[in-house]
Formats: sequence, structure tokens, C-alpha cells
Amino acid sequence: MYIDLREYLNLFTNNDTAEASIRADKLLSLLRTGAFLQETHYDWLDSIKAEISNSVIETLLKYSESVNINTETEKMISICNAIFCFDELNEHALKLKCKCLIALGNHTLAKNTFAKFALKYNEIYGEDFGETYQSLITH
Repeated sequence: MYIDLREYLNLFTNNDTAEASIRADKLLSLLRTGAFLQETHYDWLDSIKAEISNSVIETLLKYSESVNINTETEKMISICNAIFCFDELNEHALKLKCKCLIALGNHTLAKNTFAKFALKYNEIYGEDFGETYQSLITH
């Protein structure tokens, strides 16, 4: 029986010295179906899910630092999408994804991505997102 959570745990509990890019690629492959245990709701599981989420986000953000946004644009978008599975309001992922979409010539999609993010931000926090689209993509 295949269990994606087991594969995730093997990635991070093995003393395997796999290169960061190989580990991140395996992680991205696991996350193609979404976040772990997203349909499972038990109070006792919340802390485990939070720990996994933090680990995934940290790993992917660290890995994103080594990815060349100009030559590996699609990979960077995959990283951002995976981060959004765990943290839909991750500002760093938003910035990277918008820059990637612009690099691919998808300016309207980049603006729409920003607009959806800003709307969700307002829904959750009850205030406007503190950055404009223009300032986000130029910094």
C-alpha cells in the first residue's frame, strides 16, 4: 500500500545525504496531489500537521534560493504552488510566483495571482494587503 505521508517521513527521517535538489524534487512530486492529511480532521493530529507544514514550507523556501528563476521558471512555479498548499498567504511564494509568471510573459496571470492573494488576505485579516502589485514585483 502506498502512503504519501510515509514517503514524506522517509525523506526527512532517513540519514540519506541526498542532494537538496533531489530531496526537493521528490517532495514536489509528493505534493502534486496537495497537502498531507488535508481531508483528515482530528484535534490530536493538528500539531503533527502543523509540524509537517512548517517543515515543508521551510524546505521549499530554502530550496527556492538555489533555483534560478530565469532558467528553471516552471520548477519555481511548482515550488510556489506547493508552498501555497500549506500556506495560502505566503508572501515570499507570491513574490516568486508573480516574477516567474512575468518571466514567462504571463503578465495578466501574474496580476490575477496577486489580486486573488490580496482578496484572500483581506478576507482572513480584515485589512488590505500592505503591498501593491508594482512594489511586489520590483523588489
